Amino acid sequence: MVTAGLACAQPRPAETKTIGTFEGRSIVVSTPASDDMGFHPLGRTTLCVEGPPRRQCYQSPDGYGFQSEVKLIELRNGQRAIFFTVVSGGVSQSVVHLALLRPGRDADLENWFFSNPSVTNFGQYEFWTLPALSAVPILLTAEYELGPSQSSLSPRRYIISAYVLRGSDTFPQGRYHLEDRFMTRRLYDRLGGNQDILAAEKAEILARLKKVAAEVKGLLPPSLQD
Repeated sequence: MVTAGLACAQPRPAETKTIGTFEGRSIVVSTPASDDMGFHPLGRTTLCVEGPPRRQCYQSPDGYGFQSEVKLIELRNGQRAIFFTVVSGGVSQSVVHLALLRPGRDADLENWFFSNPSVTNFGQYEFWTLPALSAVPILLTAEYELGPSQSSLSPRRYIISAYVLRGSDTFPQGRYHLEDRFMTRRLYDRLGGNQDILAAEKAEILARLKKVAAEVKGLLPPSLQD
C-alpha cells in the first residue's frame, strides 16, 4: 500500500459517511471541515462502530481529516481488526496516521499499535503475511531520511520498520510493537509515488526478520500459540 497524496487547495465541509461493516456493525467515519484554503483539517476524525451492543469510537490526533480509509485485517481464526488511515494537513508534506482497531470493554475502540507506525506522504506501508515468522500479518513501513547534502526533492535513503504482534502480561491478546529497523543502502525517489521500496528491500527485510525470530524464539505472540 502506498500512502495517500496531499489535500487539494479548496475548502472541505465536515462529512459523516458509512464505510462498510465490522462483525455485522456499521463503520461510520466523521471528518472535520478544513480551513478556507483546504490545507488543514479543523479538528479530529472519528471512527465509530455502531451498536448493538453499544457504540464504540476512536479519534485521530488533532489536525487529521483527509482521505480516511478503512480496511479489515485478518488476525487469527476469523478474528479481524479495522485498519484505519487518515491524512493530516500540509502543503508540501503531510503525515498518514495509522491505527489498528478492535472493540474494547468500554466505549472506546482499542488501538493495537503500541508503537506509532505513522509515515509521511513520501513513505510507504503494507501488511505482509509471513506464516513461517508470525501467525498474524506483520506491518512494514518505509520512511525517508535526509542526508547532509540532500534536499527535500532529492532521492533519499529510507528507514524500514517492522511491527509485530506480541503478547504481554498487560496485553495478553497482543499489541503491535516495533521489532526491527534499518536504513537502506540505496537511494529511492518517491516524489512520484512509483517506487515500491518495500518490494525492492524484501530480501533484506526477510533476512533480518529471520534473525530476529531465531533470537527471540519466534515472533508468535504467546497468547496466540494455542
